[in-house]
Amino acid sequence: MPLWASAQTGHQRIAEENTIRTAIRERHRGGVTVDVASDEAVQMVIDANLPAEEHAAFRPKGRRR
Repeated sequence: MPLWASAQTGHQRIAEENTIRTAIRERHRGGVTVDVASDEAVQMVIDANLPAEEHAAFRPKGRRR
């Protein structure tokens, strides 16, 4: 988790990790080899499974004050 990310409870962190693991398992079943996936592809999977309020598209743009 990056240092600038918002604080999470243990339950939220575990739920996020389980979501990522589930997405990777589904990709494996579909024939996608995650071991050779590009960083961009992996980031897309992670972003697709983030709650909407945490997604980068909904964050304010520009410099934070």
